[in-house]
Amino acid sequence: MYDALATSTANRKRLPGSSVTKPLMIETKEPTKKQSWKNTLAGMTMKYYNSAITFALMKNLIGLLFLLSIVLSGCEPKPERVIESEWNAEQPKLVAYFLEEGDVKFKQKEEKFYEDGTMEYSGGYDAEGNRHGEWKYFYKTGTLWSLGNYTNGLKTGKKEVYWPKGQIRYEGFFAEDAKSGHWIFYDMEDQIIDELDF
Repeated sequence: MYDALATSTANRKRLPGSSVTKPLMIETKEPTKKQSWKNTLAGMTMKYYNSAITFALMKNLIGLLFLLSIVLSGCEPKPERVIESEWNAEQPKLVAYFLEEGDVKFKQKEEKFYEDGTMEYSGGYDAEGNRHGEWKYFYKTGTLWSLGNYTNGLKTGKKEVYWPKGQIRYEGFFAEDAKSGHWIFYDMEDQIIDELDF
């Protein structure tokens, strides 16, 4: 077998006493099984080596992103907890959480408790003092009584109200502080007693 590169003009041999050049033929040999095995092993080693480097780089990148997320989350301001009223020295009645953004300090969240320490309700506020986000009310037993959402003081999204033993009492939706869509009302045995569309 002859190598095609050997016939290029750079690889020509001048014949003695003549201006004619003759191609220089370089014979190449097929690799033996042993050489072929070594070349395959070397190629696999390089692939493994490249994969190992890629894996190590990805592992370091993931670690760096994880550390960056911890640092950034640690930079978020934490609200200040203030007991606004109390049942006694050990039991708060109303707890507010204030957040400071620039020169503005506002109540971000509020929690009210029954005398035994069970939560009565919790919910958030926007910077203007309007109800905002999810609001939950509870019975004295701790069972969820009501669940609703607000956007800048207006009722919005799904509204759920429960009986004292935890069964759904009614459910529906609000849009810009008005009942909207299909509402379903249940008795204490989970049977539908009424349905209304708004």
